[in-house]
Amino acid sequence: MNLLPGWYTDPHRQINLRWWVLAVRWWDGKVWTSFTADRRFGWVPTALVAAAGLWIWLVGVVMSVDLARDVAATPQPNQESWVFVSEWLPAIPAAGALTAALIAVLIRRRWQPVAWAAVTTFLWLSVAIAVVAVPKAP
Repeated sequence: MNLLPGWYTDPHRQINLRWWVLAVRWWDGKVWTSFTADRRFGWVPTALVAAAGLWIWLVGVVMSVDLARDVAATPQPNQESWVFVSEWLPAIPAAGALTAALIAVLIRRRWQPVAWAAVTTFLWLSVAIAVVAVPKAP
């Protein structure tokens, strides 16, 4: 091999546990050494959870608008209040994510844990809102 000394993908470890964790090994210019390390792409899980949360939240927005329209069409006590609540349901995940981020900033003071706290809160609150707003039989 005519490779310069440096860190390369580990040829001895064929299977990675997670695709965002890459095993690397030091090549000294002649042979592979025993020096190994894991190169982690730490933002990948955060980005995946954020994408899932955003997708579920968008579905929840559509269902909340439909819920508000159905509530407005059905006469009931406090109808205006229920229409208002139905329309503003999608704001709950955003407010919860902001609150979780602020709490995480006070506790951890690093970006990655703050982002993780925000996106996981956003995901689970979006799931809860989608469950609440799902169309139900009359």
